Amino acid sequence: MAAIANAYVNLDLKFPSHYGEDLKKYTGRFKADDGSAKDIDRSPFDRYVDFWWAAIGVGVCENRVTATDDSEKFVTGTVLNGDPWRITHLELLAIAHTGSADVITRPSEVIDIANGYAATGVPILVDILHKKSEPIWDVSKHLKKLVLSQQPDAASE
Repeated sequence: MAAIANAYVNLDLKFPSHYGEDLKKYTGRFKADDGSAKDIDRSPFDRYVDFWWAAIGVGVCENRVTATDDSEKFVTGTVLNGDPWRITHLELLAIAHTGSADVITRPSEVIDIANGYAATGVPILVDILHKKSEPIWDVSKHLKKLVLSQQPDAASE
């Protein structure tokens, strides 16, 4: 398997500032007050980048990029080295968003686009996560519904 160059290692992956506690609460980073083990039903995302990634998908389905003026860094693009497929996906997303492959020559723009989609998706996901004591089920249903809504109509094929 060929290595993928990561032009994003020094760029900030961002999350809307006022959702910082939610980022912690709904990821594997969350530690219960009683010291008990992580409960995936209550904290469905393993890492911050996984929550961010799901939020990007929701933002894409909403077809909306939100300003990231009130966002803060949760990690740098170095995290993408662990999942190099994400680099390819981010670049494809940026190309689709701008309509030009030249965008991948501007790494900060690629990340700005991703952060903007995530800023759209985060409030939607958090709203769903807040509704139940075991939010994994509602988030899963919502994400499944979004994926299915993006599928071409089988009758038109």
